[in-house]
Amino acid sequence: MILHDKEIAELLSHCRKIVKEQGKYILKFWDKIGKTSYKNLRDVVTNIDVEVEEKLRNKLHGLLPEAGFIVEEGKTEKKKIYNWVIDPIDGTKNYANQMPIFVSQIALVENNGPILGLVYNPVSDQLFSAAKNQGTYLNNKKCLIKKTILPKSAIIDVDFGGNNQFNSWKFSVLSKLTETFYRIRILGGIFTAYLTTGAIDGYVVLDNSIKQVDCLPNIIIAQEAGLGVDYVIAPIGQKFLVMANHSIFPTLKQILTKNL
Repeated sequence: MILHDKEIAELLSHCRKIVKEQGKYILKFWDKIGKTSYKNLRDVVTNIDVEVEEKLRNKLHGLLPEAGFIVEEGKTEKKKIYNWVIDPIDGTKNYANQMPIFVSQIALVENNGPILGLVYNPVSDQLFSAAKNQGTYLNNKKCLIKKTILPKSAIIDVDFGGNNQFNSWKFSVLSKLTETFYRIRILGGIFTAYLTTGAIDGYVVLDNSIKQVDCLPNIIIAQEAGLGVDYVIAPIGQKFLVMANHSIFPTLKQILTKNL
């Protein structure tokens, strides 16, 4: 079975309600976190992550039983054509330490590409949502990037990554970005959906281990808003994700692909 635009739109409508409901649950229990565990020295998992992921999984299975799951905390069980991508709390380190910078996000992937995606900020009650061929919305308002921006006035968010691989090259890229653009932020990708509002103008991932749960919801949101989205091959032989306003998109890609 292949989903058509009308069916995808109906799924998105249901997903909006589901994601907001679970996002409000996340916010409600922000100061009531019970059990926590650690994947590594700082990568924390809370009982709320686990609970919300399971709730989302159950509700999304009810919407599309033939789809599999790619998840952050539990067991990934992929199917051939359709898979739900779930990150119950992106920014759990912030959430667990009382910093109001976290979102809940999901996507539906057809083969290897997202066909709908949602990112919900429960603190500000902002829901970014998009579906293939149907545009991107912030709450009930359609997002469409029309303005042209010059590099000298552009703000770029960089996900630098947490490992020590390719650091020499990463620092050279960071230096070139700093020379080229107005401001560089290193926010870890948590504000990627705000490319659609102009709060940031570009997003560069210098982490070759980025997870699908982190990027796929934002990819469809960026694409449907009219932003440039691509994976580029760097001189070090690694593939990195770039998203940006089309007026600075070629400049960002050139910085990542040329020998510095």
